[in-house]
Formats: sequence, C-alpha cells, structure tokens
Amino acid sequence: FIPKTKTLLVANHIDEAQRTFIYAKEIGYNFLNIEERLYTFTWIKFHNFDQVLNNFYASYFAGALIIPRDLIKKHVDSFLSKPKFDKTFLTGIKNYYNASPESLYQRLTNILPNDYHLENLFFLRLSHKKNSNRFDITKELHLTHHHSPHGNETNEKYCRRWVSIRVLQEIAKTEEEHHMDIQISHYPSDGLSYLIFSSATVDPFKKDEYRSVSLGLLINAELRKKVAFLEDSTIKTYDVGVTCERCSIANCDVRQAQPTILKRQERNIRTEKVVQELQKKFS
Repeated sequence: FIPKTKTLLVANHIDEAQRTFIYAKEIGYNFLNIEERLYTFTWIKFHNFDQVLNNFYASYFAGALIIPRDLIKKHVDSFLSKPKFDKTFLTGIKNYYNASPESLYQRLTNILPNDYHLENLFFLRLSHKKNSNRFDITKELHLTHHHSPHGNETNEKYCRRWVSIRVLQEIAKTEEEHHMDIQISHYPSDGLSYLIFSSATVDPFKKDEYRSVSLGLLINAELRKKVAFLEDSTIKTYDVGVTCERCSIANCDVRQAQPTILKRQERNIRTEKVVQELQKKFS
C-alpha cells in the first residue's frame, strides 16, 4: 500500500481467496480509521507495537467480513451435529466463503469459544519446503493455556505423527490444491487428547513451499457434548509427542532423532534423588 497516493499494489499470482482477504483487510484499516499500520502483506518489518496490534485488528475485521458470524454458525451447527465426520465440509465452506483455509480456521478460533464454549483450543501454521525434511511453526495461538503442540526454538524435530506434518508431506507428493485430514492426537506424557483438523496448500507467496494450518480442540466433556461425530470409527487416533528429542514413545517408525533431552531430564531426576538420599543419610 502506497499511503501518499492511496494506491494498493497486488501481485498477479495471488489467488482469489488471498486477494479477497487483502481487500477486506484494507477495508478494515479504513473503516477502523487506522493510520499506524503495516504497508506490506506479508510483513517485511515493523517499527512499533501499535503497527503489529493494528495489523491483528485489521485481520480480525477481514475474517469477520468474509465469514459472517451468523452464517458460519449455521454451517458449524450442521457440521457438528452429523454422526459421521464430513470430510467435504471444510473444503466446501472454504469455497463457499471464497476464503483461504487459514482465514477459515482462524475465524473458527473466534466462533468456537464464544458461541460453542469450546475454549480449549489451539491454532498452528507450519511451513515446509519441497524436497526437504524441515517443518517450521510460523504462527501459533493457544487459548486458556499452553497446549501440548507448540513451537520450539532449539531446532528440535517436531513429531512426524502430527496431522499438520502429514498433510504437508501428502500435498508435496500429490501437488493437490488443498489436502485436508483429521485425527485424534493423544499425548501419553500428559494424558490429554485433541481432535485436530488440518489443511495444506501451496504457499501463495513462496516458490516450492507449502503451508498447513491446524485447529486442535481438547477432548473433554464439553467437546463430547458438542461434537456428534467424535466417536466416528474412521477418525484415527495416534499417540504423539511434541518433539522427538523429548518423546518417550518406543518403537516409533517415524522418529527423526533420539530422545536425548528426555534422557537428560530423567538422568538429572535420578541424580537429584541420589543427592537427596545422601544428604538425608549423612545429616
């Protein structure tokens, strides 16, 4: 966006859903009378916190404009009430609203807590370069508390049993426009399970790169009341970890690294116990 002449420049290769979001975001900046703003999409740099905060305001506005609350609630009501998981639902409403999977999933993070009282959720966006074995978390949101799937800053290997990664691996092989999957992820380390929806697409801004977005819902009594298809036998359950280096799952056929950090933590606990026993014995 060129503020001096109020000119918006949009690259020709941007798909229709992304273009719609960009237009809606610009409407948001104008409607909300925001002057302290970012001028590129995606970000190149920011100069102060207000620019970042206002970017989120404009993005929230765009999501609400493209996917109206009252309308999406009718679609979600129908989806959650079905006894079997409808795999066509997310792709169908994505096309209905002319929205990217990211816009749709992020809009659901607004709707589900407020209108369905499903507050224990997380949102993840991962990126993946073609012919590489690297997967990076580029955006994450956690409501109520820090849920098990989360970013790590020490270059550890994220669990390859995540549906977020599996859809990226699949789309890189098939070159589909949109690849969607679902699973129940169970974390043996804390005893928690999540119902997770994940969609992968070609990254519209980077050559030979893909991105996936995932929405995870903690499986608890509230979710069981709201989601009729939760017991659908076609939804597979996987024991998962956060990273290989911290994972205790034995005989994992997709392990990328040994559980070095977990072993070190266990060794430190054993050492601490011995020290406590020695102190007690010789006190």
